[in-house]
Amino acid sequence: MLEAERLAFNSVGDSQAFMLIHSGRSIRKRLNWHLHVFVVQYRWQKAWVYSILGIKNASLALYYAIRKILVLLIP
Repeated sequence: MLEAERLAFNSVGDSQAFMLIHSGRSIRKRLNWHLHVFVVQYRWQKAWVYSILGIKNASLALYYAIRKILVLLIP
């Protein structure tokens, strides 16, 4: 948290202008767990980050669903 606050302060002059996102296949299992720090100055920037991540996650879910269906259909 201190490093995120420092990065935000150095970038935009506001130590609270950041958001943290935990990443990895399963956060609870801690396999390939990592953390992203996004420095955001405006509310629309935060919304943009969440929109991009939502699109990415929806695309991955659709990909895995199609892949699973194809595996069942093609012996």
